[in-house]
Amino acid sequence: MSINPFFKGFPGFDHDPTAGVCAEFQRISQHRKWKQGSKKWRKNWDACITAEYDRLIGIRVTSLATWQQICKKLGLKGLFTSITKCKKALCRVHVNLVDLLDCWEGEQGPQIFRTLSALRNYTKRTNRFFNKKAAKQDPVLRILLRELL
Repeated sequence: MSINPFFKGFPGFDHDPTAGVCAEFQRISQHRKWKQGSKKWRKNWDACITAEYDRLIGIRVTSLATWQQICKKLGLKGLFTSITKCKKALCRVHVNLVDLLDCWEGEQGPQIFRTLSALRNYTKRTNRFFNKKAAKQDPVLRILLRELL
């Protein structure tokens, strides 16, 4: 299991690679005394989540196997024999991108929301946002990105 490089930049923080990225970010933000929602917190949150995405998915976005793995993780049924077929299936899914990353290495997939409104309410309540600018630049994230605000 590789380690999110974000956490390597903080000597004195004992990173637990078996814990989810959200739990570990919460621990490091308490350790470093970053106030949730502050500029410093948001900057570090974006860096952490982007690094986690790159570690798990981003480096392999041109691989059909990666796209198939995303479909499987999201519980999509079907024969996905091309990236195009995967994209068509994924564009109808409402999932929190941070939750997808948080459960990537586990057995269970993230919660799938029936409506955009339900996803929006959940994301606002939990503050689990993925940086929109970064998401728009990535082919996988662009498909899964939803307008929440």
